[in-house]
Amino acid sequence: RTHTRTHVHTPPPEYPQLSLKNMHTYGGPLSVCVNSREAIEFENDFFKGRMLMMIKDPNDPYYAPHFEGKQRQFELQIQGKFKVKPTGIVFFGGELERKLHLDWIMTGAVRLLVAFVRSFPVGKFFAYSLGRENAHNTHSHTHTHTHRCHP
Repeated sequence: RTHTRTHVHTPPPEYPQLSLKNMHTYGGPLSVCVNSREAIEFENDFFKGRMLMMIKDPNDPYYAPHFEGKQRQFELQIQGKFKVKPTGIVFFGGELERKLHLDWIMTGAVRLLVAFVRSFPVGKFFAYSLGRENAHNTHSHTHTHTHRCHP
């Protein structure tokens, strides 16, 4: 379904509580503007592409048609090309700056969600941590980092 935006390109709102950075780019970390009106280009030794982080925001109607009828609250789009052909599994990951302070209900919900993800064939490659080192990681390269997710 294609949506046509008829309103003018207003600048996206600022989200001071949400900071997103691409850490592996030439020239150091690249700040990513949430709900940017255009994809943000980035490049490193292995990949050249662009990314767009969208969140559903009633105060910013720009991406409202994209989220219409959907329950999702955010979407990260990445498009590009590998400079070097990958020879193994390609991982995508994220890391939080601070430990999540989840109550026992939310911790259980996260574990249930992870169990669901791991029920799929690619789920065996999913690794995560809630800040307790080595607790739920299955890949040795993540053991020194906390608050990560590598689907």
